[in-house]
Amino acid sequence: MIDKMEYSKEKYTSVSKGKVTIKNIDGLIECINIVDYNPTKHTFLTKGMTVGRNIKTGNLEYISTDELKNNMNFEHFNKGFITVVDMRTKENVKVSITDYKKYDYYKNMNSKLIKIFNNNNEEIYSCFGGFKDFCSDKSLPYEAFRKSYYNNGKKLYLTHGKREKQLEKLGFLKYKGWYAIKE
Repeated sequence: MIDKMEYSKEKYTSVSKGKVTIKNIDGLIECINIVDYNPTKHTFLTKGMTVGRNIKTGNLEYISTDELKNNMNFEHFNKGFITVVDMRTKENVKVSITDYKKYDYYKNMNSKLIKIFNNNNEEIYSCFGGFKDFCSDKSLPYEAFRKSYYNNGKKLYLTHGKREKQLEKLGFLKYKGWYAIKE
């Protein structure tokens, strides 16, 4: 047995690497190579199980999914938490939903980076998540930029005539040739 602080991937290999713990058809628990797993002969120990938080103790425990649904002493271990991107460190972190709503540097993991370029192909703005609010704050035409990034950076307002006069009245003609891309 080695101390956790002494462990490094360069020096040691896990004894369970490439192995799974299963219950065989005789009901015995054993550790086998993953390539030897046979669903007709073996059952994963965690089949039908999930991680639940014991409300009384606060501990995480493996429990059956039925027990999680029917037992008032357990809740899903993620309840009240969300995994987000911390824009300060660019790392995925788990935070409370309250903190997620409170601080603007936490962004949804499904958010995309959207960049806005002018007609000279110079990046003017970039936004990670909350694109509609971002456009509103900067007085940018959200719908036009949304269509642009959905159409792989199609340039804005390349029409002439009546449409151009309408755009000028709205103050959007200055964005002619601009575009947005999603990364």
